[in-house]
Amino acid sequence: MNDMPHEDEELLSEEVYEAFQDEALELLNKWASICLEMEKNYEKSQCDNLFRVLHTLKGSSHCVALLEYGNLVHKVEELIHHLREGDLKVGQQLISLLLDCQQRLLDWANVVLSDPKHKPPVNDLYDRLEQYLEPLEGQEGKGEAKNSDHALPHESNVDPKLGSTPDESDETTILIVDDEVAIVELVSATFRSIANVLTATNGKKALEIFAEHKQIDLIITDIFMPELDGISLVKKIRKVSRIPVLVMSGLMKERFQELNTYENIYTIDKPLETGKLMLFVQMAIKNYREQEMENG
Repeated sequence: MNDMPHEDEELLSEEVYEAFQDEALELLNKWASICLEMEKNYEKSQCDNLFRVLHTLKGSSHCVALLEYGNLVHKVEELIHHLREGDLKVGQQLISLLLDCQQRLLDWANVVLSDPKHKPPVNDLYDRLEQYLEPLEGQEGKGEAKNSDHALPHESNVDPKLGSTPDESDETTILIVDDEVAIVELVSATFRSIANVLTATNGKKALEIFAEHKQIDLIITDIFMPELDGISLVKKIRKVSRIPVLVMSGLMKERFQELNTYENIYTIDKPLETGKLMLFVQMAIKNYREQEMENG
């Protein structure tokens, strides 16, 4: 089983940023609506809804390598976690802070397409967030595990055509499997201009697609999905094919060890970083095709 390569942000395309921008603006509008509802008449369900919005927005931002964007969202996510747990109380100042963060992130999202490297000043927001969070340090649930990806040896001679060797020109086909629509859309946008992209929202559907399309070069799959999870999908695929599979997860990484006995299996933690993902897929497909050529 293998791990991730290094990140290369230059591989990100305008289409990827456009997909992120559309998704982010929709989520940020939901964020504002939920905050206004909380201000009028707070219910825990509103807090739960906002937490889901934040979690999706954080994952989307990391998926396009907007790490600073995702870090600010994550800090707000910590605040909402404590609000859900009853460690904090809803008040005018807290709602004001949430809306100020939303507005700053909204302005930021609006310029992503024209200037992906734009980084507005956000230290004032971090300071205000820390006023709530510092007294709660050490309480259960604060923060998340750090990304534990390790690097494959970086190769600068990967052919510009995805995964191809110098003598190869056939189109690459990638199957993306995840029940989170936002992740499917963002990962699809990453590869759509250079590969044929197929998608499925669960392992069962992925198996059907795999049976119909014999020329799939690589599968990218989440672990936790309805009907058939990612681990079960890999085991069924391995009965008939040795193609590379990238398995990703944010909450069930301990299950990666179930795949240790399989070859051409790669793992990555969520949230994804698109530059890393692009290089990783290039390497996985290139290595597999070289193996096939050696085996005749």
